[in-house]
Amino acid sequence: MSWHASEGADLQHTDGLVALEAIHLMKNYREEGSPFFLAVGFYKPHTPFVAPKRYFEMYDKSKIVVPTVPEGYLDTIPEPAVRSIRKKDQIDLPEDTARSAIHAYHATISYLDARRRLLDALETLGIEGHYHCAVHLGSWLPYG
Repeated sequence: MSWHASEGADLQHTDGLVALEAIHLMKNYREEGSPFFLAVGFYKPHTPFVAPKRYFEMYDKSKIVVPTVPEGYLDTIPEPAVRSIRKKDQIDLPEDTARSAIHAYHATISYLDARRRLLDALETLGIEGHYHCAVHLGSWLPYG
């Protein structure tokens, strides 16, 4: 598991570029009057948790509460879920490491939220009622 508070700007990161290119394509298709299908996916909030430093600065790491992992935790979840955990040694991390990872996760979520301009472009282009936004967030799993 890794993370980094980058000095780079939003558009110097992959998801910033993905959003920018998607907006560019939507504008072109709209101007041509062509029907289109555009599937846009973002890399964050998956590891490595890399985002511009300003998103890390939005959160006070010292105030992040690290949840405890109960003894025998793996015995309480379905077997397919246990098999999906590739790095079981990361279940019970040292508290400071876990706090840093949670901090970085929050930063990448906020960075991804800032990609809202993709949804704003739908409105600007007058096609806001003609799209489907899907989020899986683990809902495809039997226990999700």
